[in-house]
Amino acid sequence: MNTFRERIKTEAKAALAACAQIEEKDLLGSVDLIVGARRVFFAGAGRSGLMVQAFAMRLAQMGVIAHVVGDVTTPKIERDDLLIVCSVSGKTPGPVLWAELASKTGAPVIAVTSNENAALARFSSHLMRLPLADKNNSALGTTMELVLHLLWDGLCWSVMDRLGITEKDLLNNHANLE
Repeated sequence: MNTFRERIKTEAKAALAACAQIEEKDLLGSVDLIVGARRVFFAGAGRSGLMVQAFAMRLAQMGVIAHVVGDVTTPKIERDDLLIVCSVSGKTPGPVLWAELASKTGAPVIAVTSNENAALARFSSHLMRLPLADKNNSALGTTMELVLHLLWDGLCWSVMDRLGITEKDLLNNHANLE
């Protein structure tokens, strides 16, 4: 039986190893699409959905116009917008449908998945492959969540650098109705 500290070390090592395998061109291409979009829409289901919501919040704090698919105030996506959709399996029906609908409008779609041959990838204009066998590669899928959190964090820093945004700017945009 693993102790608490052993489990934390195991998960952290697995997440860092997976992050190290994400292609640099995929990261830079994603930053280009985010910075170039008029608005950025985010979609995912289950825990992937929770993770993309965290990413949406961070980008909103940078001043990026961010919308989460399914929120009642989310407008229609258009050609000059971007959809970032996450499904580790690449087969989750909701995210696949949202990617298909967005691609039909001409909006670019970043698909974040571990399965580059799944349906989700077919509707993407940019693929960010997560080097995970499946979301259950660790107890409760923790490695997947850690990888997504680290990926989003790295992308946020890159977007901040590209746009000249400081941590002080983030604090100025932080929610005050908490």
